[in-house]
This record gives sequence, C-alpha cells and structure tokens, in this order.
Amino acid sequence: MTRSFRLFAPELWVVAALTAFTLIASAPAARAAGPSAIVEEVSYETEDLLVFDYLFAGREIAVPAGQRLVIGYLSSCVREVVTGGTIRIGAKQSEGDAAITREAMACAGAAQVAGADASATALTAIFRGGDKEVVTGDRPVNSTLPVFLAPHNASTLSVSRLDADGPEIQLDVSGGVVDMAAAGAAPLQPGGVYFASAGAAFVEFAISATAKATGGPATPRLVRLR
Repeated sequence: MTRSFRLFAPELWVVAALTAFTLIASAPAARAAGPSAIVEEVSYETEDLLVFDYLFAGREIAVPAGQRLVIGYLSSCVREVVTGGTIRIGAKQSEGDAAITREAMACAGAAQVAGADASATALTAIFRGGDKEVVTGDRPVNSTLPVFLAPHNASTLSVSRLDADGPEIQLDVSGGVVDMAAAGAAPLQPGGVYFASAGAAFVEFAISATAKATGGPATPRLVRLR
C-alpha cells in the first residue's frame, strides 16, 4: 500500500513563518526602543547595577531594605530615589512596592542629550572662514560640564569647538564615562557648539546659552558618543 505524506498545508507554512518572525522580532523590542533610564547612584554592592548603567523598560530591580538606588529617566527628566523594595522600569517612571521619591530635573530629554537620532534638532555651526554648515546632533545640554558616555574600550576623549576658535580638550576615559565636573575640567562655553570623539565614536552637540558650570545628577548633563 502506498502512503502519501503532506507535512503542512500552504496556509500553515505561512502561519508558522509569521509566528517564528514575531517571536524573533519581539525578543529585543525593549532594547530596540532604547534605554529608559540610567543609574545615578547605588548605595549597596551589586554586580548587576553600576553607576551610569542603562536601564530598559520592563526590567525589575529589587532594592534591599535600608538601601537606596537613584535613577534618572531620560525622556521625562525624572530623578527617582528608590528605597527598600522592588520596582519595574517604565518608559517615564518606575512602578512597584518600593518607596519612591521623585524629582523633576531641568534637562533636554533623551532625544536631545542621550544620543543623536531622527528627532534631534540640527545645529548651525559657523566654521572658521565664515562658512556655515548644518550639524546634525543633540539639542543644547543644560550644563557646561557634561557627562560623556563613550565606548568602554576608549582611553581618551577629545572635545573641540566647532563654532569658534578654542583649545582642544583631552580627558581620560574610565569605564566608558567622562564626568567633566568630577574630573575638575575647565567648563565649556555657554552657547558653544562642540565635537567630541573617543575611539571610533563621536557626536556633535551644543551647550545651552543659559547653562551653568554645575555638577550633580548626571541625567541632565548626558552626551552619548556613537
């Protein structure tokens, strides 16, 4: 007796293919959307969280009793102090059973200071010789002492001014981070347009005309190199 086999009807192959694609595409969806927040401070020892680590929406974090975690949200510019309990990272703020104290910060938001993207505003820089060129990059940073996020393998960060003459600034990179305030560096100029590079990563950015030489929370001062 001859047996015939039919593994799947054509429509079932389509369903299977779509299901597989959905599973693959949805797995990194949270990361594809970019980070929601960064770690500003951790009062307890943990290998899972380090200062300036990115936090993505959906991540759950348990903060031990009597300890605190400080995070800054990139799009909402909300700074949260979390003590004792579990939180779930959201898009603009955390939720959970922990005690959460929130503070609104004056910052430009993730699209402006955490890295150039399609929503970033173009800056017009006046180069030596009088020529103007559109620089695509971040909107003004609200401090003349930014925090730069660079590749972890970079050793030196260079910052030079684009819209006027000025000395090139060279700073050591430690763990992919350069905090100009902590490094004791001379502040950048309010209203200035700058180019920063470290290894193969770079970014163009501007300093707000009303920016002050302030340290403090990193979130309002972030500039990410790509």
